Amino acid sequence: MEDSVKALELTGLFLKKAKTDVYYWKWVLVSLHNSIQGFMVCALRGKDGLNVLKDRVAERLIEAKQNNAPLPKPELDTFLNLYRKIQTDKMLMNPKSKKFIPGKHHDKSIRRLNRLRNHFIHFTPKSWSMEASTLPLMSVYCLQVIRFLAFSSGNISCNNQELRSRIGRTLHEIELALQKMQVETTS
Repeated sequence: MEDSVKALELTGLFLKKAKTDVYYWKWVLVSLHNSIQGFMVCALRGKDGLNVLKDRVAERLIEAKQNNAPLPKPELDTFLNLYRKIQTDKMLMNPKSKKFIPGKHHDKSIRRLNRLRNHFIHFTPKSWSMEASTLPLMSVYCLQVIRFLAFSSGNISCNNQELRSRIGRTLHEIELALQKMQVETTS
């Protein structure tokens, strides 16, 4: 959980720099992607951790345990598959659990974030350009996924009040900064 929160805090720090240097949007998106992935893993992992693995790996792991065979190497599922899983019954682990129900802009924003992050991380030498004015709104929708997972999914129990406060405060600060950026680009 700490790693996911640190990535969220880095998103806020990079966003401050992105106000004056568009280059930092790369790092806003990379850290935001990392934070969302971390929160999805925390919300999906459950007691056995199988929900966060690629389905075929989870199946082989169950079979290996049943047959006392060597365990396969665990492989974390892809970002977009984890996003799909938070919308399924895999999220329903306790009576308070809820699955994520996306609004019409969440899916598009998450897919775009994943695509942009992958371009940055797995880049081949090329020049890149993007319409930075569209990134604040996309980021707001992505942050809504984190807010749901952290505070509404019922799957992330954070008994550490200081950590909960950091998550809430950081989300609020980033959302305010993004809203201000949206206003500045439309005026």
